[in-house]
Order: sequence, then C-alpha cells, then structure tokens
Amino acid sequence: MLRRENANLRETMRNFSLGLVAKASASASQTASQTPAATAQPYHPLQAAATPTAAVATESPDGWLDDALNALDQFGPPQVLATRFALKSLESLQGCREVDEMLDLFLIQAQCSDQNQIRRYFIKILKLRSKIFARCTPQDYEKVMEIIEICKVNNRAHVVSILASYHA
Repeated sequence: MLRRENANLRETMRNFSLGLVAKASASASQTASQTPAATAQPYHPLQAAATPTAAVATESPDGWLDDALNALDQFGPPQVLATRFALKSLESLQGCREVDEMLDLFLIQAQCSDQNQIRRYFIKILKLRSKIFARCTPQDYEKVMEIIEICKVNNRAHVVSILASYHA
C-alpha cells in the first residue's frame, strides 16, 4: 500500500513539475509574441526578498576566472516548487513554516559563492529538515524522505556544487 502511495506521489510530483514547465514555456511564448522587447523570466520566490549576489568574475592574464561562480549562475534556479507543493500536501506538514524556510534557504544558498555562507546555510537547512522530520507522523516520514530525495535528484547539480563547497 505504501509503495503504491509513494509511486503515486512521485507521479504527481513529476506531472506537477512538467505542468509548470509547460505553463512557463507557454506564458513565455505568449509574452514574447505580445511584447517583443520584454523578456519573460520565471517566477522566483525570493526575487523580491533578496537580489542575487552574483560573483563578479575577473579574468586574469592567463585566461582563468579569479572568482568562482555561484550555483545559480552556473545551473539556473533550483526547482523546488513541486517539492514545496508535495510537502505541504501531506497532512502532518500543512501550514508548516519549516518547509518554506528550508526551501527558501536552499534557494538563497544557490546564490552564494562564499564558502562560509554556504556552510552556514547548509547547517541551517539540516536543522530545519530535522524539525520537519520531528513534526511529521510516522506514516508521512517515509514520504517526506522520498520527496526530499526526489528534490535532491532534480537539483543534482546544485547539491553537488553545495557539497563541493562545503567539503572544500
């Protein structure tokens, strides 16, 4: 029974994220056809709250970049909307502010290029994740683990970049 629910949950997350991609591409093409000078950007939940701190890369005489780019510049924004929706759809996590905080910190962390900041955010994310696990019911525990793992797989490049910065 639990495997069937997990398979349904995975399918729902996949369909939800595919639907968002289709809507975003349809709205982008619609916006582009209406106003050719305007560039359509996907919605970013922290766009108003925090502007990306893009690392300014200066080129040295030998052609190498002096500053490392952050994960947002390298891979684009992390895809966390389906994860947020899936976690909030669980009965024990409805209205849970830790879910929003954890995913928002992941988005902010993708904008960081300073290793100390990345480490601080990583620790905060782990603390929030443990609070989420403590708050969920035993029936939802496995679902929460699977949703978070799916998020990590969907944002593999970001996770690898963050872990590489953390262990450097």
